[in-house]
Amino acid sequence: MRNLKPILVAAMLGILGAGCQKKPVACFTAPSNVIHVNSSANFDCTCSKNASWYELYIDDVDQTGGNANGSSSISLTKTGVYPLIFSSAGNHTVKLIAYSKGKNSGKSNETSQTINVVP
Repeated sequence: MRNLKPILVAAMLGILGAGCQKKPVACFTAPSNVIHVNSSANFDCTCSKNASWYELYIDDVDQTGGNANGSSSISLTKTGVYPLIFSSAGNHTVKLIAYSKGKNSGKSNETSQTINVVP
């Protein structure tokens, strides 16, 4: 019976640990901190981890062939490299939010960078 105790303890820890969710890590890299207006810039989100849903917020970015005004959201279901086009010069904040269970559910983590867009 003594030899079964470590096995039972390990099994119980495994069962308890299975329900624990890892906190997602939101991570992206910009091609540069300085980008030119109306030029495509690839934002790499592949360094994000433990998430099933992502949202990428950008000020004044071209998402679907037209320029979005104000803050816009691109919903991402997996990490990848996303081309963004800024339509106006100035400092713009790019923010990525990673969710562990889906949009607005589970644990979340976010990161942001300021990008200088020049003419």
